[in-house]
Amino acid sequence: MAYTGTGTEQDPYLVSNLTDLLECIAITNAYVKVVSDINAADDETYTGEIPAITFSCTKLYADELKIIDGVTVNASIFIYGGSTGHTMQKIFFKNCEHKISIGTSAGSFINGGSRTSNFIVDECKFSVRAVYDTTIPYYFNTQYVAISNSAIDFTSEIGQINTSGSPFIQGALSYSNLVIRNAVGLQRICTTVTRSAVILENPETTASTVSLVSGSSGYSYFAFINPDFGSNTVTVNATGTLTKVLCMIDNSTGTYTVSEATTVTASQLKDQAYLTEIGFLP
Repeated sequence: MAYTGTGTEQDPYLVSNLTDLLECIAITNAYVKVVSDINAADDETYTGEIPAITFSCTKLYADELKIIDGVTVNASIFIYGGSTGHTMQKIFFKNCEHKISIGTSAGSFINGGSRTSNFIVDECKFSVRAVYDTTIPYYFNTQYVAISNSAIDFTSEIGQINTSGSPFIQGALSYSNLVIRNAVGLQRICTTVTRSAVILENPETTASTVSLVSGSSGYSYFAFINPDFGSNTVTVNATGTLTKVLCMIDNSTGTYTVSEATTVTASQLKDQAYLTEIGFLP
């Protein structure tokens, strides 16, 4: 044990290595502050992979963005929030891998558990590669997670992503950017998204409908880069009480239609006058 502090809000545990981080976040009601970047390869106890990163602490945070580098988690869930409200702030999970080789339940990157108060993820960054060789659904985050002011880079090496039709992002996404690479079988992307950008590179689907977003969402942008829509005429739609959802589809294979969203080109996205004209910008 190298960490200091008593774990209170006024005197948080101060951690600077992976072993201490995992120990402290498992302490109920603790406040845990990361004081330096952490590289898993530098930790003598790290064997190459760990179980799910499980939160029992109240808050994991840093004064400025701190990196948790090179962690491989072999479990159905990468980050698990437990049963009470938690916050993670200014943490960067970089070059991480979610390796799922066991179990039969759906996989997820962030799972808030069964709760009424959200697991809050704010001002964080993620660079994660998910490896999953079955057709069990995989989600980025579940409905009990609220992600805000964050940047997410997600590369899928998964046979299928949530082919049941449930949203890949079941929780709330606001003021954030999400890149999803190589999503196979994607049918629904988001529930509630506010002022965010969701970019899909090389997605593939055999579905007849791909739903961008449902529920109450506003001023968000979706892009499909090099999508393969197969042999169907795919309806790309947005449903619910929506305010200005933009959609760009570039270099597609197959045919598609767009419903309940404004179709834009790359040049229109750079045209402030056009975006003002259609009401996307004030």
